[in-house]
Amino acid sequence: MDTTNWKVPRPGQGAGRFTVESGRVIASDPCYNMNRGEGTAARKGNWRASVDRRNTSWGNRVCVLTAWHEDVNPESRTFTKLRGADGGVDSGQFGFFDEKEFDPDGPFYDDCCSMTCSDAGFGSTKHGVVACSGFGDGCYPVEVSREGKEAVAFRVTFIGDDEN
Repeated sequence: MDTTNWKVPRPGQGAGRFTVESGRVIASDPCYNMNRGEGTAARKGNWRASVDRRNTSWGNRVCVLTAWHEDVNPESRTFTKLRGADGGVDSGQFGFFDEKEFDPDGPFYDDCCSMTCSDAGFGSTKHGVVACSGFGDGCYPVEVSREGKEAVAFRVTFIGDDEN
C-alpha cells in the first residue's frame, strides 16, 4: 500500500506537541522493552503530531499517526520504510517517543494507556505521542523522512485506503 501522498492535517491540529531531547526517537508499541540506542537518530527540538481518522465498518478509527519536527512541512516530505520492518503492536497502541522517556515498566506505559483508552484514542506526553492502532494488534508500516542522517518526520499507517 502506497501512503506517500496521503494528506496530513494542518500542523497544530491533532495529536499534540512534544520535545525530543535525546536525539533518538523510538517508534514502537509502548509495552515493548527497548534498549537505549535502539531508537532512530532524530532532530532535537519541538515536534508536532497529528492523526487521520476515518469511519470504517468497525467505527471511527485512527488510520494514520504522523509526527514531525516543527521546522519541516510533512505534506512536502518523501517518506521511506523505516529499517525495512513493520511496527509490531501487542497492546493496541503505537507511538513515537524520545528515547529519554521510553520506559514500559514505569508510569510512562500507564500514561500511554490512559490516552489511547480515552474517547480521543490518542495523545501526547512531554516527550512523545501515542495513538490506538486502528484495528488493534498486528504489524503496521512505519515510515521516516530524513534530512541527512536525521529523521525529521515519522508516519505509521494503521488502516490504508483499501482497508475498511
